[in-house]
Amino acid sequence: MPELVEVEYFRQFVQEHLPLEAVIEDIYFSDDANSLFPKGHISIKNIPNRVIHKKVVQVQRYGKYLWLELSSPIIYILFHFGMSGSLAHKTENGSLEFAHVGKNFSSLIQEWPSHYAKLRLLFRDGSELAFLETRKLGKIVFTEQNPLQLSYISCLGFDPILSNPSIQDLYDKIQVYKSAIKTVLLNGSVIAGIGNWMADEILYKAKIHPLELACVLPIECVKSLWEATKEVVQQGTQVRAHSEEFPKDWLFHLRWKKDKAQLGEKGVEILQVGGRTTLYVASHQKLRRREEESTHEHVAESSKAVKAKQQLSEKQLRDIYSCLSNCEKDGITQKGLYNAVKELETGKWEDEQVIKDAITFFSSNGYSISWEDFIEIYRKMESS
Repeated sequence: MPELVEVEYFRQFVQEHLPLEAVIEDIYFSDDANSLFPKGHISIKNIPNRVIHKKVVQVQRYGKYLWLELSSPIIYILFHFGMSGSLAHKTENGSLEFAHVGKNFSSLIQEWPSHYAKLRLLFRDGSELAFLETRKLGKIVFTEQNPLQLSYISCLGFDPILSNPSIQDLYDKIQVYKSAIKTVLLNGSVIAGIGNWMADEILYKAKIHPLELACVLPIECVKSLWEATKEVVQQGTQVRAHSEEFPKDWLFHLRWKKDKAQLGEKGVEILQVGGRTTLYVASHQKLRRREEESTHEHVAESSKAVKAKQQLSEKQLRDIYSCLSNCEKDGITQKGLYNAVKELETGKWEDEQVIKDAITFFSSNGYSISWEDFIEIYRKMESS
């Protein structure tokens, strides 16, 4: 999933490839693009008349969200890249350039326009900008409202590139949470844009155990956490999010290693935190020992806090299943999350649309669990 490092690269990619004040001459949507557009914003049928002949005046980002600001009367085109979204630019000469992050679209796309191009903006100079998605888990929003005022962006925490909080402010926000620090990093309410791989990298650099309770972190650890965040972002964006160029000592390079012996040789251990696969080095990231309790007790308390968070999320997701399912399936709201999917009638379970509805449901109802967490848990259920 594109995280802050990748989305900042996307911003740079757009800024570098679009001509100054590029004028939109036409706009095209794929036949299945409708599923990417959440309700409550400008509908697809009304979009062309609202954006054609407008200039792109700014390209901005906050957390994992990227948007284009169009000329007055202002319209914003907002992108969230889901699990595998990306961008492509077609020059006026017809050559294609891809923002290479994660999935290599250049090997998938044999012709243009491609069915992976869910949205194509055609500019007056003959160039194009396309939003690419293979799994329909991204989001495209056309809105008159400043994206920073949208509920699902305004609730985000500090952006490591755009924000400059005091350590005290950061400490005060973190102290509110009684869950594992990795869970706090992933929910985005303290620091925006952090996903699974970034969280592991940051905690490793900061020498903080992923199960450490956020509320017990001393201010010096919070300072280390913020410095590590800035360092990971700086190093990742410096190489334009090209993962093969990330520093060799990063845990990132071990994330998909299947040889557990090799991980063990490097001292890397794996655990689940909030349903997410987590890499850490126990000798480097030690749980802090409180004066009044042993390390064993501290681990138990941390695990209990994480479990409580998971149970809360499961309850929320059960509510969502109930909302999305018909009356015949109401019974699943009383079952555990990992068994719920098995109770759904196979013929009526449409993966992508249910996930998209859930994303909209999260956004409009303010659930604390992120839709990224939902997708990750769903994938685990699917493979179990």
